[in-house]
Parts: sequence; structure tokens; C-alpha cells
Amino acid sequence: MEKSISLILTAHQLENMRSGISSTAVVYDVLRASSTIITALANGAHEIRPVLEPEEARQLYKDLSGKTDKSILLGGERKGEAIPGFHLGNSPLEYTREQVCNKTIIMTTTNGTRALINSHKAGAKKILIAGFLNQGALVESLRQEPSFTIVCAGIQGQFAYEDFLSAGLMLHRLLDEEGKYHLDDGALAALGLAKGIKNDPTAIFQCFHGRRLIAKNRKADVEFCATVDPFPVLPVFQKPGIHLSSPVPLPGN
Repeated sequence: MEKSISLILTAHQLENMRSGISSTAVVYDVLRASSTIITALANGAHEIRPVLEPEEARQLYKDLSGKTDKSILLGGERKGEAIPGFHLGNSPLEYTREQVCNKTIIMTTTNGTRALINSHKAGAKKILIAGFLNQGALVESLRQEPSFTIVCAGIQGQFAYEDFLSAGLMLHRLLDEEGKYHLDDGALAALGLAKGIKNDPTAIFQCFHGRRLIAKNRKADVEFCATVDPFPVLPVFQKPGIHLSSPVPLPGN
């Protein structure tokens, strides 16, 4: 059976879809939601609950408080800025082991959590969270998948170069190791870009979102998000929460 890979350019493309994507989706929001989720779980967070809006996050925080033995944090952003009253923003550098270990994080972001929730609504049963940070673990997992849909979060409904490039570099690595796949036009274009870039994730420094973050004195975030494979982990969203596909030992344990 031929394996197939499709690619969707933005989370907003899924708004009116209720079927038609693969049962496995791979979601990219490199700058910064998927990178933050990967980092938080690699640093011992118990669970991440993605929601669409800040008001929904605040309500869920109230609902869960006192009903779980886990400490709960609110995290996320709007237009790249921390949300007033939230404990954490959307920088992966904030999600240290000291901050997040064994805690539940309720998260809402402009693009990334929308991509996750829309993928679920469009029919995906297993949703993998991807970025440069966990490319190796993702490729290892995808070897077992007969087909999957890549969902690039984009930025405010528009194409985001960093998501497209990260997906392409993952495909380049996967296809070097695997047999034939049928790629749709989006996946084929991402693969072609990756071959031209020659495995250089620092190209995201030149993209619109990368430049915008650097202008806001967040160059360290961009540098971190462009790092390949510091975390051999695979976050999986199966509603209502995101967990690691298998436990990851923490430093010192």
C-alpha cells in the first residue's frame, strides 16, 4: 500500500473542514507554540490543555482548580505578547523544569492551538506536535504511519515560512530513510524547498515572523526554536490534553 503525505498551509484552511485529512496529523507552529509545547513536556510538564481563546483558558483554570492534585498554569500569547494575568507567555525559554515540572498548563495562542483544535475537528485522531526541536523523534514515529497530513499553523491566516521549511526538512530526512510516498503539491513543494536549503534551519532568521521576534528583542527564542533535536520526545494531542508518547527521564532522576 502506497504511503501518502499531504500538507495544509495554515490552520485557517481547516476552519470549514470536518473530514478529509488523515487520521494522523503533524502540526507545526515553530515560532513558537509547538516549540514551547515540546520544551514544556520535555521539562516534565504533566499535561498541556490547548484552547482557542483566553476567556476559555481562564474558565478552564477555574473549573480545574481544586479538582486535580496538579498545579495549574496559564500560558500563551496574543499577537506575540504575553496575555495579562497569565503565568507564562509563549517563549519556550520560560518553560523551564523549575517552572513547569509536574504541572498542567492551559495554553492558548494566536495560531498554534488553533491548528491543533482545527485538526481535531477536521478528523485527525492522533495529532503530533512538531518542530526542529524534536525532528528525529518525529521521523522515527512517522515510519510507522501509512499516511499523514502536515498542518502548518501559519501566522494570522497567512503562510508562514518557518513552518513550511521545518516540515520540508522533516520530509527530506524521512524520505532519505524510507520507501516511496505519494506527496501532494504542498508536501512536494516543502520537500523541494528543504533540498535547496540543505538542512539549514537558521534560514528562519530571515522569515517575517523571525524578523518580527528579533525586532522585539526575542532573538534568543528564534535561535532556540531553530535548534535541531535537543529533545527526543514526541508530544501527542488526543483531546482534551497533550502528553508525551512515552515517559522521558528528567535530568537528575
